[in-house]
Formats: sequence, structure tokens, C-alpha cells
Amino acid sequence: MGRTDLSQWRAETDVVDRLVDGLLARDGQAQAEAVRAIPDADGAHRRVWERAFLLLSWHAAHGPD
Repeated sequence: MGRTDLSQWRAETDVVDRLVDGLLARDGQAQAEAVRAIPDADGAHRRVWERAFLLLSWHAAHGPD
């Protein structure tokens, strides 16, 4: 596994936020735009989806912030 630099992490965080917002709102267009914005880097898709799943699981178990 390669090292993820801070700028890449921040870019992925933005995508995660937009993806989760789109999923919670059931907005297919927002979801698709977020997925298209996932950086083309080693492991980025896995990291984005794992982080999104974590947030969605938390939301399902504990409700919104």
C-alpha cells in the first residue's frame, strides 16, 4: 500500500462528503458526479467507498450529527 499525501487525502474527503450527501438525499446525479470525481490514484476508490460506508453506517445507527 502506498503512502497517501495530504492533498490527495483532502481531495478524497471532499468526494466522500459529496458521495454521502448524495446517497442520503437519494440524489442519483449527485452520487454519479461524486463517483466520477474520485481521484485516479492507487486505492482511491476503495478508500472513498470504505469511508463513505463508515459514515453511512454511523448515520444509520445513530442518526444525523
